[in-house]
Amino acid sequence: MASKAGRLRRWLYVNLHSAAWPKRGLSPLNKLIGLLICVAVFTAIVQTEPTISSGREQLFRNIEIFFAVIFLAEYAARIWIAAENPDFGPGLRPRLRYM
Repeated sequence: MASKAGRLRRWLYVNLHSAAWPKRGLSPLNKLIGLLICVAVFTAIVQTEPTISSGREQLFRNIEIFFAVIFLAEYAARIWIAAENPDFGPGLRPRLRYM
């Protein structure tokens, strides 16, 4: 029986690595990440308009931090799941190769 961490890593692998997703299209998690990317880009564009961003600098800074934390967590998860990819193999090397 696999550990909870092993099951979580496998679940993340199937949901983050598009080739591992057994159904057609993207997994719901990848769709969510795509949506977050679009919202982050839209927010960055809106932030460049002085009439909108003036007086809201802290709000936009907090939004940037939020997206940075989310995308850092996604990247860390992708590094962690690299060992699940049969193209890379087990151990530290697949993670370094992914990075």
